Amino acid sequence: MRINFKLKKKHLFYLRLSFFVFFLLISCPSIKAQSLYQFGITGQLAFPTDEFKNNAADIGGGFGFDFIYDPQSLPFGFGASLGFIFYGHESYREIISTSRVDFEADVSTTNSIFTGHLMFRFQPYHGRIRSYLEALIGFNYLNTDTRINEPGWGDGGIQTHNFDDAAFSYGGGVGILYRLIEKPVNSAQLSKNKKLWAILIDIKLRYLLGGEAEYLNKGSIYRENGDLYYDVKMSRTDMFIFNIGVAFNF
Repeated sequence: MRINFKLKKKHLFYLRLSFFVFFLLISCPSIKAQSLYQFGITGQLAFPTDEFKNNAADIGGGFGFDFIYDPQSLPFGFGASLGFIFYGHESYREIISTSRVDFEADVSTTNSIFTGHLMFRFQPYHGRIRSYLEALIGFNYLNTDTRINEPGWGDGGIQTHNFDDAAFSYGGGVGILYRLIEKPVNSAQLSKNKKLWAILIDIKLRYLLGGEAEYLNKGSIYRENGDLYYDVKMSRTDMFIFNIGVAFNF
């Protein structure tokens, strides 16, 4: 995996500082005494911008997970956000050459992005409709994998990792939580403005500014005169990500 050295040197400090603050807040006894947790599952649509859009794709799709630790004693929650975005896939039949024999097989190539971010979210604790703001800092990991398979092999085929790269990423987002179900609790457990558990619809839009990375897109792997070539692209990895899903407070 190739990681741009300038990005690594410049931004590792901010990532380490964010992790330090995150674990410091979690370990504080006064915060742990009164807190809620939120876990979210969303579908994602990613819209690359500028050169990334021209090189990769107009749109990608996938899913994401959010986990938020929401202390009652602080005006914000904090946690982690993970995303899996697929921005290119192609399947075709190809003649595979080996030292002993040539054979035809099914070949499929998938281009994807894994996003991992620490997250800080400012959100209200009650109400049917709850708007929020969030800030994120982390990384984008871009990779391409190819699977070669033929009916009757029975072992899932052969999978090859073609290319990958990573880039620093940060950004922000806005969202709305719409309460579906909520179970109240007595004041001895939590403040009157909080609930023991709830199920909410979560809709949000994020803009992530990604550093420069190298990656492949649909059609980047090709053969010429029997040799295999990669048409490697390079650009910043900025993108909008639209999410819709379900969140659980507990």
